[in-house]
Amino acid sequence: MRQDELDRPPVIQIGSDIERFRLPGSSTNRPYRIPHGNGSLVVKVYEPPQPSVGERFSRALRQVGIRQSARHVSATERCAHERLVLQYWTQRGFAVPRVDQRTVQELQCLTDRVLVMEFLNARPLQHFLQQKSASGVSIEAKLDQVFSEMASRHTLALRENSPLLAHLDANTGNVLLDGATVFRLDFETIPDELPVVELLAREVVKLCRWIARDW
Repeated sequence: MRQDELDRPPVIQIGSDIERFRLPGSSTNRPYRIPHGNGSLVVKVYEPPQPSVGERFSRALRQVGIRQSARHVSATERCAHERLVLQYWTQRGFAVPRVDQRTVQELQCLTDRVLVMEFLNARPLQHFLQQKSASGVSIEAKLDQVFSEMASRHTLALRENSPLLAHLDANTGNVLLDGATVFRLDFETIPDELPVVELLAREVVKLCRWIARDW
């Protein structure tokens, strides 16, 4: 198969009106909320790298230790990495969307660039921060939930030297709250080869900046 064929966005055969199910997302993927049974699934389609960055240049960046943004890593790599992290977090007892492997075949997708997950009926931290004047909403209590989850996870990550437990795309839209449960979303960014403590510190700083912006 030619490279241009490999880079062609996969076709999802769920009817001609699939675009009406599309969710907001970055330019590195196309997420859809698809009705399924009595609920919904999220179908995340990973876009190929931007054509302006060739493989030779990508290798050169890696050799000198410069991290590529998610948009410059292959769609297959990003999909495989996110599936790996979601399954790893689930095994370790941290709240993330469950991966639905069997439904990939039902939806007739190209499985190496498509991830199917459960849809979470939970609100992002951003919602609570921006609705701070609403009665009955304690921002401090919500933030305590978020940082308590983070502290527990970071303790385990340091003890086991596990970079996969760092949430690299930590922002207020990727942290969801459902009662006492804190869910994390979006794990397609592959971590730099850095000490775990630095990856965790980056997560804290990034999330704090988003909280300050939205609060």
